[in-house]
Amino acid sequence: MERFDGATATRWARLAAERLDEQHAWINSINVFPVADSDTGTNSLLTVSGGLEAVAELAPGQGVAEVLAAFARGALVSARGNSGVIISQFVGGMAAHLALLDEADVGATQLSRALKAGHRAARESVAVPVRGTVLSATKRSAKHARRAAKSGGEIADVCQAALDAAREATRRSPEQLPVLAEAGVVDAGASVLVVVLEALVEAVTGTRPPRSGALAGGLVSPERATIAAADFACAPDAGSDGEFELMFLLEADGREAGGFETGGDVSLALRGRLAELGESVAVVGAAGLWQAHVHTDLPAKALAAAALGAQRQVVVRHLGLHTGEAVPGGLGVVAAVEDPGLVAQVARTGAVVHVPSYPAATPAELARAVTDTGAGRAVVVAADAGTLVAAHALAATDPRVTVLEVRDGLHAALALGELVAGSFATPDESEQGLRAAAAGVRTRRLGADDGALGGLVGTGTELVAVLHGSRVPPAVIARLEADALAAGAGEFLALDSWHDDDAVLVGALAAEGE
Repeated sequence: MERFDGATATRWARLAAERLDEQHAWINSINVFPVADSDTGTNSLLTVSGGLEAVAELAPGQGVAEVLAAFARGALVSARGNSGVIISQFVGGMAAHLALLDEADVGATQLSRALKAGHRAARESVAVPVRGTVLSATKRSAKHARRAAKSGGEIADVCQAALDAAREATRRSPEQLPVLAEAGVVDAGASVLVVVLEALVEAVTGTRPPRSGALAGGLVSPERATIAAADFACAPDAGSDGEFELMFLLEADGREAGGFETGGDVSLALRGRLAELGESVAVVGAAGLWQAHVHTDLPAKALAAAALGAQRQVVVRHLGLHTGEAVPGGLGVVAAVEDPGLVAQVARTGAVVHVPSYPAATPAELARAVTDTGAGRAVVVAADAGTLVAAHALAATDPRVTVLEVRDGLHAALALGELVAGSFATPDESEQGLRAAAAGVRTRRLGADDGALGGLVGTGTELVAVLHGSRVPPAVIARLEADALAAGAGEFLALDSWHDDDAVLVGALAAEGE
């Protein structure tokens, strides 16, 4: 093959998705950095599959730049995790370089330059690059691809050189990143790149390259890697750099983003703001749309700091409760939470928190969150009308999904807390337990000057929770606590909603059997 064209790029997208589908499980098994959450393979598969879906929507006969642009944008919107964000930007950098050429196909030299542009874009997307990760592999592969092109190599030679270099960088990753050596594994993100480049070689040559998988002939066997990574994940603070993972899409132009005139300015500002509040920061995108990723202890604060435009597809997960294992009882939960002060609280129950978009959430956004639960069945818990419309629309087309309507976010938080406290063996039992818990919760809105609980609390009340605006005087909260305990409540909890108002929402959870 002398030219890399749109048809070849389409084959690459398809093969990358197929090969990741085959190999994502063992990539999950070696995932210990930056967090031992066993989902790098799955995240990359979902990311690349989203790119393939976008390519499939193109009209036939598109050039290489158009195909890679669709691949990149689809991957951007579908990106999961740090690895998915970086892979989407790697393809995006290649697409951006080829778009400048305005040619239907390219030769070996331009393909090697596109790989270099892919590395540069991936590198720039990360706030704090770390040696021994996928970025080391993209750098080495781009360097060797360029060397192959300069020595007169053809398209296949360039792709093979990139693959060989990525494999070598992956095998050497434990030498650069001690946490990998400690766990006895190679880097999972770099292994994803190896699979993607294997697919590139296969798309170009028509032959699947031997030694598929970064571990083949390498550091350890997949079986030993699985055991080592599992042991490492159980170690205290293993690979931890934040309690929560926050991901969202940002739609912004220069005017919306505080006067920034270029996409580079928006991404730089967004990356900087997130880096002040967390780790594993990656921001990718251009032309008005960015995907952001951060591990943080303060998801609501990070989301507020990143308000440079319209945020959508906002998902928060507790990293310690989403480690690739089956959800207890087999039921996934997506909880729509509008109050910033409840985001962390609800995520700690194991639910995937969806922060509703405005003017309204979409079924596609909720479907993404359902997928992120990793469960075969899921219930969407929501109170706001827009999210409920989207949830019922999704449930009508997806038999895995059911909907639980609640009165407000505090109602959801209290019910989910009870679900965690229970012990359920099946999805049916879990859902029944959640619905029973929700039925045992009552909530009521009070004025800031109203300290009366008005019969909401009695001797059968297990917990009283107050969600209050930032302008509510501490004396009001103290009076509510005293009244609740005097009325027989077993426990009292006060939560700041992070809203700049004097609203007070009181929730009461009845003891079991009451």
